[in-house]
Amino acid sequence: MLRGMFSEIRERLEAGYTLPAGWYSDSAILALERDRIFKHTWQYACVTAQVAQPGDYFATKAGHIPIVLVRDKDGELRGFVNVCRHRGHVVMQGSGHRETLQCPYHAWTYGLDGRLRTAPRAAEDDLGEIALVPLRVEAWQLG
Repeated sequence: MLRGMFSEIRERLEAGYTLPAGWYSDSAILALERDRIFKHTWQYACVTAQVAQPGDYFATKAGHIPIVLVRDKDGELRGFVNVCRHRGHVVMQGSGHRETLQCPYHAWTYGLDGRLRTAPRAAEDDLGEIALVPLRVEAWQLG
């Protein structure tokens, strides 16, 4: 059924019509776009001026995945899945400037490099290799 519908839509687009209006708000179409388009391509997250200085952060979503972009202490732009490794809570909201990234749920605290720095009631040896999941980040400049 979908194949026939897509063929009909393709013909209408070739004839100069636009997409059906319902496609702009249909959750099933959004799910298809996430799976077939957004999952496989780069996503715009923010203007680099929003994370210009070491310690700046900006939280947003790439598709349906919460992400956070940070400028680390050395000036490197980094991106992470914005989900605490402890209980899966979103770590950062909005934008701002911080020396660390701290989950509001149980106060697990990550450095701007994504590595776990402190966790209440955890021995320093327990921190080990725990870190926010890193993302590939590119800065694209016009001109």
